Amino acid sequence: MAAPSPDALVTDALKNVQCAADANGTWSFSGTLTNTGTAAVKYTIAIAVGTTSSVAGHSMIEKELAAGASTEVHAAEVAHAAPAGSTCEAVVSK
Repeated sequence: MAAPSPDALVTDALKNVQCAADANGTWSFSGTLTNTGTAAVKYTIAIAVGTTSSVAGHSMIEKELAAGASTEVHAAEVAHAAPAGSTCEAVVSK
């Protein structure tokens, strides 16, 4: 599968991102997705938790937004017991 073209990446559509582990080591994700365009758009948010050498968990969110619309997006239990030094990354495409 080919990587998305650069014009398909719209990371600026996602704001107020929070992705962290709770006291039990379970990672959850949330943010606000906004369509600033003039037409409806279907967005895909790919979320991954892990280190540079391994992925501890991942999730995918798909949302279609009308022009000018915003919505809260959430993914619970993205990863469990991720290794020390893990980070959470989200990539948005359309």
